[in-house]
Amino acid sequence: PAGHEGTRSYDHVLAYFSNVDAPGLTILPYHRVVRGIAREDVAALTHKLESYFDLKNFSFEGFDHRAEQIRRRLREVADRGRIAVALYSGGAGFVLLVFRPGARTDALLADLPQPLRDLDVSVLHRAVFETALGITPEAQRSGLALRYTEEVELAMSWVDAGDDQAAFLLNTPRRTQMLSVAETGLQMPQKSTFFYPKVLTGLVLHPFDPVDEGDPTPRVAPDGATIQD
Repeated sequence: PAGHEGTRSYDHVLAYFSNVDAPGLTILPYHRVVRGIAREDVAALTHKLESYFDLKNFSFEGFDHRAEQIRRRLREVADRGRIAVALYSGGAGFVLLVFRPGARTDALLADLPQPLRDLDVSVLHRAVFETALGITPEAQRSGLALRYTEEVELAMSWVDAGDDQAAFLLNTPRRTQMLSVAETGLQMPQKSTFFYPKVLTGLVLHPFDPVDEGDPTPRVAPDGATIQD
């Protein structure tokens, strides 16, 4: 409001800064796991995605951990400058979805600024969740249709246990992508990065006083009486 001096606790935000060029900085992706959809919808999903992706089926083989085999295939595509997502819906293999930039993407991503169009997570949400599965942005944000984890193994275990129907596994966002988004004045999509190092939980607190000292707004007790400080 007019005349506000910005001295209330709610005028400030607790923030932690890390050097993006520090060698110890580690950035991991957040993976998405879909829940509450029919198994037959997952089975038919790959056919719907052929308009946007080149689909490659892989079987788990050898002695490498399943999660590491998925990570390796994702990295191979990222090293070629392409966007890719791995789909695991149970069983002995997974599907690698390699995004085709020229495949009907104008309508798909037209309203997004260019830095956001280049993110794997943006393509996943628009092409897979919204278009192919019909999960609205509101449903995505509610936490009822999707859940998130930075661990590939955990995402796959939820599917194996039958709790969820499909895991969508992502590459790590590149630092250049994150800087491009920030320098444009934009924000990264929700749950798109998992950082280390982190401040220990509870090490630093930002106290929030709902009624700051000097706030002219009167406080009212349950019985309707005005509370005097």
